[in-house]
Amino acid sequence: MDLESLSSHQLINNTEILNFTCPQGEFPKEITRWFKSLLYTVYALTFFIGFIGNVLVCVVIKQHTRKRIIHLLTFNLAICDLIVLLVYLPMETYQLYNKLDWGLGKVMCQILYPVNSCTVNASIYTLVVITRDRYIAVKQPMAARQRQVSSINRWIFGIWVFSFALTLPLLFVVNIVEDNSVSKKYCTENWPNPKLENVYWFTIFAIQFVVPLGFIVLTYFLIIFHLQSQNASCTYQNLLARDSENAKIGERLLSNVTPAFKKAEIKLKKLRENGSGINCMELRRKRQLNKILKMIFIWVLVYCICVLPQHTVYFAKFFNDFACYKYSNYVSLITNYFMIVNSSINPIIYGVLNDEIKKGAKKLLLCRDFSKHFRRLLVPLDKRFWLICIRSKTLNSNNHSNKT
Repeated sequence: MDLESLSSHQLINNTEILNFTCPQGEFPKEITRWFKSLLYTVYALTFFIGFIGNVLVCVVIKQHTRKRIIHLLTFNLAICDLIVLLVYLPMETYQLYNKLDWGLGKVMCQILYPVNSCTVNASIYTLVVITRDRYIAVKQPMAARQRQVSSINRWIFGIWVFSFALTLPLLFVVNIVEDNSVSKKYCTENWPNPKLENVYWFTIFAIQFVVPLGFIVLTYFLIIFHLQSQNASCTYQNLLARDSENAKIGERLLSNVTPAFKKAEIKLKKLRENGSGINCMELRRKRQLNKILKMIFIWVLVYCICVLPQHTVYFAKFFNDFACYKYSNYVSLITNYFMIVNSSINPIIYGVLNDEIKKGAKKLLLCRDFSKHFRRLLVPLDKRFWLICIRSKTLNSNNHSNKT
């Protein structure tokens, strides 16, 4: 069973589907009305924040004149989050409203079910490519500058192809299964052999969680190690030797200044002795890199917090009679919500840690570019026609007055 498609409707009293038998009298409790109302409210708030935030991120990046590699990868991550909010969240809401009974038909079942898993795969491997790109920027800055946008577009295309390939088996096993004991239909996996399901699940767990997170953590530590080694070797003498001509000019200027500016010369000598001189361009680059590293770290941390509970639930179901647990329905719905809230937190991370996206979002929210980009869309056709007529009349009258 695929993790991201694990929903509460697969855990409620459907012993025939899940191939287990609960002890007598030990069945999960039905979802109460107050809990449903709470979930509806939280779902609506999450959708509003996530949709507005991710759309803002996409629009800001689309309007950006000089698109860098990090912009395109962030755009792809925002698209993944929008798919989760527009596909997975409505499906969960409908299931909750329909008392966990699938009523959207077989075609929708076979489309929506794999899409969720494909999107989650694309999200985590976009983070992998972002981490790899930052490592290249640190290790080989000149090579990173020469990289073209077309090359990263191929990487993004490869991410989606790989993510879709991982979900291909689901297209053959996902189906609607009827549970006559409760008169309900479930969109779930119907594997011909339980061993195949186990192999697929452990493969997905490794490819979707262990391998990418292991790669990100390892690369992150390599970046930190490389930055620390750079800081240790980046003394004032090294920078002075690199910019010898500028250093000579500085020496001449300092030797000719008035005694009032001798303090600057003393400070310069101290910097030389301590080896703590800093190049402005180098400092700016490192600050920008540190911000991106912070963003990657928070992305990965949020991803772990949001995805790990669902993995834990599945392992509990896999090795235990979790579906017979009294509050299994509640736990399942909460872990599903964690998957959704991840898509709403990501744009907040962009806005807080990325200055360019923050400034662009402020411009859009304050409607500074309203007249330039959106006024034509909001003016009705009849009003636009009269505006054109009025403008033409004023132009004609101005021309006539100039002639006279």
